[in-house]
Amino acid sequence: LLGRATRLMRYVHDEPKHYEAVVAFGAETDTEDPEGVVVREAARPSREALAEAARKFTGTFEQSPPAYSAKHIDGERSYDVARSGRAVAPAPVVVTVQECALDSFEETGGGVARCRMRVSCAGGTYVRSLARDLARAVESAAHLTALRRVSAGAFTVERAHSLAAVQSGDVTVE
Repeated sequence: LLGRATRLMRYVHDEPKHYEAVVAFGAETDTEDPEGVVVREAARPSREALAEAARKFTGTFEQSPPAYSAKHIDGERSYDVARSGRAVAPAPVVVTVQECALDSFEETGGGVARCRMRVSCAGGTYVRSLARDLARAVESAAHLTALRRVSAGAFTVERAHSLAAVQSGDVTVE
């Protein structure tokens, strides 16, 4: 949402979200994405172990948000606290995941190096943390290398407009 439409964000926040992500196994970063510093390394998991673990990440459960998140901690954004070098551990939140599906496995002799993860979830779920927790459940480590929200409620990628089209005025609002 851009410009005046950002006023509608409060209505979109609680809508179901659908994501596509690429998970890289073998290293966990402090930001849970490729921009972070590697904080833990572990062996890459098997496809079978990942498939079994992914089934356990559906339903309603507690999730620890990433340190580099917009959560407020004592009046400060968690990412500001983390960037200042202070230790931060956002309180766990209750999330709901309807689907956590894995496919497009890229394997090496040592296990799964990467895979695509499709997630359908309620607002407030951190897909980066879902990948982290999935890897930990199979005694591995992981971070996201790509994340794309493909829908939020009625808003879909197929109906989206590029920033360039919006800026040029070529977009008509329906």
